[in-house]
Amino acid sequence: MKKVLITGGGGYIGGRLKQYLKQFSNHSVEVGTRSLPKKADNHILMNWSDFPSLVKSLKNVHTLIHLASMNDVECNLDPVLAYEVNLMNTVRLVEAAKLARVERIIYFSTAHVYGGMTGIVTEKTLTKPISPYAISHRAAEDIVLASSKKGIVPIVFRLANGFGYPLNLNVKIWHLLVNEACLSAVKDHEIKLKRSGLQWRNFITIHDIVRAVKHVIDAPANDLFDGLFNLGSGKSMQVIEMVKLIQARCLSKFSYSPVISVPDITNDITLPELIFDISKITATGFKVLGDFNKEIDNLLDMCAEL
Repeated sequence: MKKVLITGGGGYIGGRLKQYLKQFSNHSVEVGTRSLPKKADNHILMNWSDFPSLVKSLKNVHTLIHLASMNDVECNLDPVLAYEVNLMNTVRLVEAAKLARVERIIYFSTAHVYGGMTGIVTEKTLTKPISPYAISHRAAEDIVLASSKKGIVPIVFRLANGFGYPLNLNVKIWHLLVNEACLSAVKDHEIKLKRSGLQWRNFITIHDIVRAVKHVIDAPANDLFDGLFNLGSGKSMQVIEMVKLIQARCLSKFSYSPVISVPDITNDITLPELIFDISKITATGFKVLGDFNKEIDNLLDMCAEL
């Protein structure tokens, strides 16, 4: 049995990941947290300012999954804190992992490191991060990947637009495009677009994200190349297509079709189709399921309960 520690295990992806690994793997799963909840089973207190305690928290850990970070909105509000949390905490954690002899580190970065994505985007595409969120994650990637020199197997996911229902309703996820559209569709019976909807995005379900994590935990190290992977669905779509899918799922589930409001934008440029290449991760044996309908349905159900 491998011991897996998740930082940010109470967050959006972390909550679903913890649940998935407990149900569908034989790994021992623990969550690193800054404060222990009332029900502290499988929780480990992590003090980011106390390096010896970080080393201690990683004792006997096989795989460290690092998800604790500030989101894009929070990073824009406080760039200095963004670099402290997203970058420097990653530095501390990786150095602690080296001393604790952690075998694998899985780090969640973002496709935002590429800047404005258009055309074909592979892991070899030049990165152009322009926001504190993207810059801090891009710098942290190098810290994680360099740990290979100390015998650690590093895995970095450049994550596309993840969407799905959270386990914890207190997590800040309603600014995300799909989640916000679902909430608006349920509460207002309307989805208001901020742009024409012609822009291309690559979406991936949270279910596929957590499956990818389990895959790289179990995969032989020699199958993981240099550890850097784009993680998306393999097929991009225009925002308006996703919104229309949400509209169709509302009709199927609730027997009403939310109105889609598009602003009068005459100068919105139609960019070439985005091809977010995930052939590298699929070459390791991972297969994307891409059940958008099921993930949206579950998300809509949760929105109806809010």
